[in-house]
Amino acid sequence: MKIIQITRYVAFDGTEFPTEETCREYEASEWPQRFVGLTITEVEAALNRTDLELAAAFERAGMQIRALRYEAGDLRRPRKPKEEIAGWQEGVLRSAGLTIEAVHKPAAKPEEPQEAAAE
Repeated sequence: MKIIQITRYVAFDGTEFPTEETCREYEASEWPQRFVGLTITEVEAALNRTDLELAAAFERAGMQIRALRYEAGDLRRPRKPKEEIAGWQEGVLRSAGLTIEAVHKPAAKPEEPQEAAAE
């Protein structure tokens, strides 16, 4: 009599693989299918990080959504108009007891010493 022990790796959807590497590759390529048919309990387990594989799938989905939104320009901050920036700067200066004219006044040129001018 012979006893043979076979190790099989099973992916999240029940697909069997002979090696751990091929199973992980399959799960990495098919991660969107992980969301099909989830129950509230499974979602809570992912959010509480008790189901780390499902939590990783949610994180990956979030990163992909963010990348697509960034490419579309949804996450970029709009530029402020120059008038708004100037008004903000003026308010900061006023709170410090200064005026825009005092800050933007050209610096006075240093006077040359009298002896150097006489030569």
